[in-house]
Amino acid sequence: MSATTKKLYRTKQGAVLGGVCSGIGAYFLIDPVIVRVLFIFFLFTGIGFLAYLIALIIVPLNPKNVVIDPGYPISEKSRLGAILFCLILGCLGVHRYYVGKIGTGLLMLFTLGGLGIWTVIDFIMILIGSFSDKNSQKFINW
Repeated sequence: MSATTKKLYRTKQGAVLGGVCSGIGAYFLIDPVIVRVLFIFFLFTGIGFLAYLIALIIVPLNPKNVVIDPGYPISEKSRLGAILFCLILGCLGVHRYYVGKIGTGLLMLFTLGGLGIWTVIDFIMILIGSFSDKNSQKFINW
């Protein structure tokens, strides 16, 4: 059995400019939109443009342009569906019912989403792709 190492590449799949944000998103298994928002935020602080330019020069283009296998099972449920349920009815735990976590969904219903704190945490976890369903499968697909 050989150990494989993850390498950071710029990708043309889902790229807007040079593929830096889509490559970083693929490397960290998060949505490239989140990386783009962070770059735009740092653009206003003066660091974003320089960081993007350096990454554009230093990070190589993916030679095979293949999709990176996350190495863990992926849920068939939609991340967008979970986000919308969490955003609209999160304090009632509806997004937890959607992913099959009935017990914690009931707990969220009775505590109003931990007075909203639990709902915000779940929303962030779903957004960055680290939320999982009852079978411990991550939500990657939109």
